[in-house]
Amino acid sequence: MVKQVASSSGRHAYVATLEWGVVSVIVPGSAGWSYLLGAVMAGAAAWWVACDARDRGKPILHILQMVIFLCWPIAIPTYLIASREFAAWD
Repeated sequence: MVKQVASSSGRHAYVATLEWGVVSVIVPGSAGWSYLLGAVMAGAAAWWVACDARDRGKPILHILQMVIFLCWPIAIPTYLIASREFAAWD
């Protein structure tokens, strides 16, 4: 049985991903939109990690939130593995 967390933090990541895809199709090659949506995606990922950690009862430091924002493609899988302790793959 999968535990479902009713929180809006996950929706931010879905919305950011959807926006990224739509803008990539409508305005291909636009550097300004690419940078903006990259920052939005990084912010949504950092927000999700902060909310998930708080929901699990182990909030993370603000400096780590900045590291997650800057290195989100590596930090998100690392956080998932560290916080679930491989329980998701059992």
